[in-house]
Amino acid sequence: MVDTDSGSNGSKIALVAAAALVVAATVAPCRARIYDPLRPQVHIVPTVAAAAKAAQPLQLQATLVAEQRRVAVINGTRFKVGDTVNGYRIKQIDAARVQLEADGEQRQLRLRTNVVTHSNTDTDGVD
Repeated sequence: MVDTDSGSNGSKIALVAAAALVVAATVAPCRARIYDPLRPQVHIVPTVAAAAKAAQPLQLQATLVAEQRRVAVINGTRFKVGDTVNGYRIKQIDAARVQLEADGEQRQLRLRTNVVTHSNTDTDGVD
């Protein structure tokens, strides 16, 4: 008995392989044009709020000085030694100040302390 299907099996495999190559060749270029709404855009234009925040004067709001870690909160954002804020590199963080440097210019931020004084002239009767 002669097997007439073996020749057609080879042809079928070749036909399927060719079809797969054609599909792969047409799908690959199309894949690059698919828009993903969750993917961040490459060119992000700074918003007015971001520009205003960058233009704010630097204000040291808090520091954390521990044996293994030093953190400063400047304008509401946490930074560590070596980070950059508004073009200044943070050189040192102490308990009440932060030293910054940019293009050889040294700058120092100090914690603002709120001093509350009480007067003994209150009329509520408490001494």
